[in-house]
Amino acid sequence: MKARALTFAIVGAMIFTACTNMEVIRDQKAEVDFNQYTTYTLEYENKAGRQNRYLNELNHNRFDLSLNEALSQRGLVSVDDNPDVYIKVIADLDTKTNFSTSYNNGSFMVGRRYYYGAGMGTSQTREYTTEVGSITVALVDGENEELLWYVGAKGDLKRNPKNADKIIQKSVDRLMQEFPINHQEINS
Repeated sequence: MKARALTFAIVGAMIFTACTNMEVIRDQKAEVDFNQYTTYTLEYENKAGRQNRYLNELNHNRFDLSLNEALSQRGLVSVDDNPDVYIKVIADLDTKTNFSTSYNNGSFMVGRRYYYGAGMGTSQTREYTTEVGSITVALVDGENEELLWYVGAKGDLKRNPKNADKIIQKSVDRLMQEFPINHQEINS
């Protein structure tokens, strides 16, 4: 049950990936034969350490199903003990503070063409916060625990996302675009 509770944060972070302002980075270890890996175990880490409106069991189940399906489509088999690789999913939620300032220079119009300033203006600054989600999916060798590949994404979370099934599926698809293991291509 504790592991399930930790995974809720991942789903919250995944919902942001449908946003257009998402930043995605990928990297992998050079000269690794990824075709040697056929089994995996998922491990989750929740850096957020808190519940919010994005974190619920329905979204967790959607995410878990989409990720396991994506891995299965690449020819990987989920096992409980002694996997070839661990797929570690790390999620975090943060708050970003932004400021917006508007100015009024106190100008007024006399006649039809000319503006004159009264020498006095005002400004108004507004503060607003945005929730930012980040997620990292890392592929770690099961034998020596060496990092082989990772993808990380970060972006603003959407409020009240509609069609959560589609959003989470698109998020998993985007994160897994360049996943290095694909036994289905080899067998085709």
